[in-house]
Amino acid sequence: MTAGFFTICTKSYLADARTLQKSISVFHPDLPFYLFLADEPDGYFDPNVEPFIVVQLHQLRYVDSIEKMKFYYTAFEFCCSLRPFAHEYLLEQTSLDAWLFLDTDIYVTSSLQPVLDVLNGCPILFSPHRLDVVDADDVDRHDLELLRYGAYNGGFLGIRRSESSQNFLKWFRERLIRHCRSSGVLMCDQKWLDLVPSFFPESEIFRHRGANVAYWNIHERVLSISPGGQLEVAGADLLFFHFSGWDLENPLCVTRYMPIDTGAYASAWQLLAERYRDTLLDNGYVVCRKWPYSFDNFTSGEKILPEMRQLYYDELIVGESMNQNPFSQPTKFISRNSNIERRSLKSVIGKFVKNLVVF
Repeated sequence: MTAGFFTICTKSYLADARTLQKSISVFHPDLPFYLFLADEPDGYFDPNVEPFIVVQLHQLRYVDSIEKMKFYYTAFEFCCSLRPFAHEYLLEQTSLDAWLFLDTDIYVTSSLQPVLDVLNGCPILFSPHRLDVVDADDVDRHDLELLRYGAYNGGFLGIRRSESSQNFLKWFRERLIRHCRSSGVLMCDQKWLDLVPSFFPESEIFRHRGANVAYWNIHERVLSISPGGQLEVAGADLLFFHFSGWDLENPLCVTRYMPIDTGAYASAWQLLAERYRDTLLDNGYVVCRKWPYSFDNFTSGEKILPEMRQLYYDELIVGESMNQNPFSQPTKFISRNSNIERRSLKSVIGKFVKNLVVF
């Protein structure tokens, strides 16, 4: 089975992508790595000299949909929405048999062969946020969070070439084109994954305790250092850690999202966090983080506010602005946004049903 890896990010996270690729290449030097850029280089870096294959937006299919998504999604939402597009690119434009998507803030610490071995026998592979049942006293902190944000983590997805995975990716893309918001009940693409085991029963859950360790499950996967210096989780190798909510300026804090006491594994966490920090710095973190997002402003230079993105989305729902470039219309959106009174949800739904517009 020929396999590969990919991630998606804006150019300000290029150092993170380099770090992810470097951590994978230690164990899989001959397997290809792709970066799908949810942005434009804009002269800040040369895609041709990076240590991986850079795929830009104009190389993807469904360009008309992507052009609209660039405006009505935030940078984070846009990165998440592109995930099925990237999978389909690898399906259609490469000869790979299987591949793994990993979030850009992941750091690989051991061979990913255990993941590839499981993927060899299934078309769709997920990573659960948690594996263990918690005490009733911890339901609010843990179980309710799973119900809000999803049982599976969107930062990992394995695909093996098959009819089933092809059907899944089409289903996934069709939903994320319009429904990949970070607010409300979706959490971008992540909540959609909860439906996949029902609709695509060939999918499997990867239950290795060393995979996708992060703040949401570190209470059940205590880190340690083996006598040989290998980072472990419950006696198994730590495959990769997901640094979600982590801050380079405060590396010993696991995440900004919740307080976590690392006392039981302080030495192992310090080794991992400082190694990750140093690799990010070596890969240009300080410089890259300053690079602007290409779709943050109108062509005239005015800032695009979240409310303006929502206005454009609402117009598309009711069949307006279908053939207009929103990036060239700052006056329209600024004047509309200055009026606090927005169309009601009832009005939007009513017009949508009347027009039956799909974009």
